[in-house]
Amino acid sequence: MSATSFPAEIDVAVIGAGAAGIAAGRRLAEAGAAFVVLEARDRLGGRAWTRVVEDLPIDVGCGWLHSGDRNPWTAIAEASGFTVDRATPPWGRQTTGRMFTEDEQREFRAARDRFYERLEASADAEPDLPATALLEPGSHWNALLDSICTWINGAELDRVSVRDWGRYADSEVNWRVREGFGAAIAAHGE
Repeated sequence: MSATSFPAEIDVAVIGAGAAGIAAGRRLAEAGAAFVVLEARDRLGGRAWTRVVEDLPIDVGCGWLHSGDRNPWTAIAEASGFTVDRATPPWGRQTTGRMFTEDEQREFRAARDRFYERLEASADAEPDLPATALLEPGSHWNALLDSICTWINGAELDRVSVRDWGRYADSEVNWRVREGFGAAIAAHGE
């Protein structure tokens, strides 16, 4: 909405035109409320952003429908004409043998699994802790765990709440939107 069409009075101001802000705006529209969705960027989608490079959609921000079997964005994307790719994601395997040996891969998976077990066991921590508090002190896998978890959560582990991590019920079904998840969110916002 441009400044020239800004309503004189509103009932609700939604801050941010990411997935949650767009969903809130659509619910407010259905309820007949006078509202505005305010976004600092010159695009919709928030952390979800699809760039098209040589006719190839690339999700620069979030790119997966996590828990896709129950994620509301799966139905929203398909109803808007987007294609949901239900293939198993490739992130559980190394694509080449050049990065880590088989032993190093096993060692990393074990460190990751121990970290996830500590996260689950601390879901009711009092007081709440940043997830970095549960990394193994001095482990050379901590930087990789932080990097991967940043990709998953959209924030570094020192900004991820142990309680929030524990509340997330992941079905481990992860799908992609072929035309771009960010493109689907932006289209829904239009």
